Parts: sequence; C-alpha cells; structure tokens
Amino acid sequence: MSELNNAGKGLLLIFVTGVALMILKAGKVISWSWWWVTIPFWGPFALLLLAAAILIILKVFLILLGWVARIK
Repeated sequence: MSELNNAGKGLLLIFVTGVALMILKAGKVISWSWWWVTIPFWGPFALLLLAAAILIILKVFLILLGWVARIK
C-alpha cells in the first residue's frame, strides 16, 4: 500500500473522527447534539463557504471604495 500524502492523512483523520463521534452518540456515551457530532463531515465545507463569502464581500467593498475615491 502506498503512503498517504498529507492531504489524504487529514481527510482520513476527519473521517475517523466523525465515525467515532457518531458511534459514541449512537451508543449514548455522549449527549451532544447531532450538529456537533457530524461537524467533521460538513464543518470544513462551511468554513470554506464562509471564507469565500468574506472574500467576496471584501472585494465588493474595495471595488465600491475605489469608485468612491475616483468620484472625489
């Protein structure tokens, strides 16, 4: 078996963590909300979307600021 690169190791860690949390929740070992238990699966995508939204808002703000500076 070939060795995993760093990205593959990170994805494997996220998957194993998510499965472990789901097993703990199903076995009633932890009483967390299902939102927190499943965060290893959807959390990275949510952070990516949040970062993209912030960058888009920042870019729009800078474009509008540039237009205002040109008018003066």
